[in-house]
Amino acid sequence: MRKSVRELCRSDPFECALGVLCGKWKGMILFSLLGGAQRYGELRRVLLGISERTLAKQLCELCALGLVTREVDAACQSVVNYRLSAQGEALGPALRAMEAWGLQLLQQPARVRDRVSPQGSNRGQTADRPLSGRLRG
Repeated sequence: MRKSVRELCRSDPFECALGVLCGKWKGMILFSLLGGAQRYGELRRVLLGISERTLAKQLCELCALGLVTREVDAACQSVVNYRLSAQGEALGPALRAMEAWGLQLLQQPARVRDRVSPQGSNRGQTADRPLSGRLRG
């Protein structure tokens, strides 16, 4: 059962933030939308490895949390854009700080980096092309 932001934020503010952003894809979607509005298909192309079902579910949850807005084009109802809400934009500095920290981690020698990164968490990522770099291309 999905918890509301109010339920997630009853105690510790840090726990609240982690609860809202839990999972791999929410942060990646939010980071991708920092560059501006995108259509579903654009997000699907940028977020390598995400299934259609997962993307749809995560977008729905992010909209319900008030971090992303879904805008249907009045002229063509099949055109839907997703963009960060004001609350989602407020996450920009934190997401960029996480990217900077990740870049520093990737620049560490492999033996150090491998101790910090849990196995399987770097699926599809290489040191020369981090996930955040793929989001911009």
